[in-house]
Amino acid sequence: VPDREGARVPTLGLVLGETECGQRVCDLPDVRGLPGQRLHILLMPSGEAALANIARALDGFRGDVFLSYAVAAAVFTKASGLEEHLRGLLMSLGRRSLDLLWLPAEAPGPGTVARLLEQGIIKAYGARSEARSPKLARALWRKQPPPLAWLTSHDALRPLGAEALEAAASANV
Repeated sequence: VPDREGARVPTLGLVLGETECGQRVCDLPDVRGLPGQRLHILLMPSGEAALANIARALDGFRGDVFLSYAVAAAVFTKASGLEEHLRGLLMSLGRRSLDLLWLPAEAPGPGTVARLLEQGIIKAYGARSEARSPKLARALWRKQPPPLAWLTSHDALRPLGAEALEAAASANV
């Protein structure tokens, strides 16, 4: 699905966070031989040491990175708020913006998302939800601005229902 600038969420990706990078600089794969491929790095909430290690890995990476972040729901309970949290994250990583912000269902209203988009802090956002029914899935796509993508659990032990997947596909997600 294209973002506001016409880019697509890359299919090749890895998850980085405290577990992968808390004790050492992370290893990133070399994707230079893959034509037109960007490496999608999904950042999980992490402490300062892990973020410093991730920043070092990104500095040494020789390729194009699509950076997304799955913000913790606890961020929305703090008075300082999402914008300040994201600015601190970006400063820690030496980045100007995130390609995609994964927002949980508890996320603030559309005004906050629109402001983050306008300020260039994020280029797009995605819904992070365990919506298992088509009704709940369709509700995700009615938000304005609509999410670019959907991050949910879908595996052999907990597959999504075909109707929920169809609802996402019909919304071009």
